[in-house]
Amino acid sequence: MQSLVDDIKQDVKSNCATYAGGGRCLLDRPCPFLSKDVKDGARCSYYENAVLPANDTLTLRYWSRFSSETDNKKVCKRCNNVFNYDDKREQFCNSCKAENEREKARLRKRKQRRKHGV
Repeated sequence: MQSLVDDIKQDVKSNCATYAGGGRCLLDRPCPFLSKDVKDGARCSYYENAVLPANDTLTLRYWSRFSSETDNKKVCKRCNNVFNYDDKREQFCNSCKAENEREKARLRKRKQRRKHGV
């Protein structure tokens, strides 16, 4: 398994729209992940908001390095935010859980209406 830093570098090279090659960023600064003096705690707001959410696994690994307690954390399948879970089967954060339940109820009711010809 590759290290987190290697995975981030690969993700930046292949998916970041502001990466200009050679460790440079189009935002007129060196890329914090690919410059020669890269640090383990490097951060880039563009990468965190625009590129990282596309990869759930990498998102969780990325954010867990900034938190001292990484147990009981998952990535919400709806909003891609990291949340604490109580049950290992949970897939959504609290705010998305309610929305998901409403959507499932809406679909269930629609199916029931079609079945009874209403």
